[in-house]
Amino acid sequence: MQKLRKNDLVIKSPGLQIREKIQRDYGDLKTFANKIDMSESSVDQYLTHKNMGSSTFKIRLTRELGQDFRSLYKSDHEQVETLIERFMTEADRYEQLSELQMAEGLHVLVKACDVDPWAMASTYYGQALYREACGETEKALGYLSRGIALLRSSDGQGRNAEILAMLLTRMIWIERLSAAKEKLFKDLQSWSVYLKLIESRDLRAEMCCTVSKAFLERQEMSTARFYTTMAGDLAESDYVKGKATLGAVLMSDDLESCRVAAAEAERLLRGASDLVPELLLARARISELANDGRETFNYLHMAMDRCGRKLTAHSPELSAMWFRKLLEEIEDEIEFERALRAHILRLVSELGKGYKYARSHLLETFICLGNRPLSGLGAFELLKDLGRIQHPESYHPAISEVCYKLLGKLAANAFGSAIPEEILQFEDTEADQSSVIGK
Repeated sequence: MQKLRKNDLVIKSPGLQIREKIQRDYGDLKTFANKIDMSESSVDQYLTHKNMGSSTFKIRLTRELGQDFRSLYKSDHEQVETLIERFMTEADRYEQLSELQMAEGLHVLVKACDVDPWAMASTYYGQALYREACGETEKALGYLSRGIALLRSSDGQGRNAEILAMLLTRMIWIERLSAAKEKLFKDLQSWSVYLKLIESRDLRAEMCCTVSKAFLERQEMSTARFYTTMAGDLAESDYVKGKATLGAVLMSDDLESCRVAAAEAERLLRGASDLVPELLLARARISELANDGRETFNYLHMAMDRCGRKLTAHSPELSAMWFRKLLEEIEDEIEFERALRAHILRLVSELGKGYKYARSHLLETFICLGNRPLSGLGAFELLKDLGRIQHPESYHPAISEVCYKLLGKLAANAFGSAIPEEILQFEDTEADQSSVIGK
């Protein structure tokens, strides 16, 4: 099934739903009208009418379609719930900010209908994902808090428990570096209670993976390893088992254990093309433990190549590690500038797509430039190249903001205190060439 799109976020009348069913099953209205011995214009009129026309039409309609009349369409309430369920099922696979932003449209629909609390809490979860990707962590936490408060005031069982666990998982992740230890462990205790109420073992395992990564970033290794082990024990599908095993690679300091875990992850994830970059990242981690900096760097290059034109749709962990190894391993300034410029051009060429991790990748770039700036001439050349790419104003606002910040950093590198002599010479050369061409 095609992923949910913004155009799908509408409440359809019963007539429109039945019309779409007729068109799917019969090709067009005329064919169906002939089947029930009515004119096409009459059928069209009945389907447009609020009350669906005469009882004769309804009898012929249900007889031909072989269904009870009420089962031919969904109520407004049912349609909204179906849209929410689709969004929540697909949310982890959304790559673009515009897809996550659909949560705002769903929120409007939910407010217009009398639906269960889980539906409203689900829109809060979606809006939190969107705001987090936009770098608006306070707003994201606000939505998560609203969802948690709403569901805690109602029944905390069934799908309410599932959404509660998802909300708390995201809260733990967002606050992984900012929250006090007491606050984080309080959330963790609540999360553990709701986690046990979820039927899907794979879903529980995926949440454990996220919590494990949160504590890994806090450098609380015993807690991180505990939840990685739990994820592996809970997982049922090879795909989720493989993801849990990859987590074990990233947090182990033992070379042989990492190799064994990586080999197992590769076995479990055979054919999972979407996780090839993460598998290569695991190989890079092993090379790093083996103190082979160049091999580490090569694996990271391979991982980014496998991302294709969607690098910024992948986790910024890859970019962060690449920048770290770039700073550590590439001492030659020419090689460093060539690699960094190519990487920045690649990132910026994707920004128009609005991938959800674009902002994070740009911020990693900004940090790298702060640690080791390009030369004045290198920054100037890069600015010229970037000027040939789509204008930042056309990007998603959350992305254009950081893009301008990056451009400012490059401009400071190029023109910080004074225009470098090399640039002046370069400009003189260009002027001379232009005058020759003009002649």
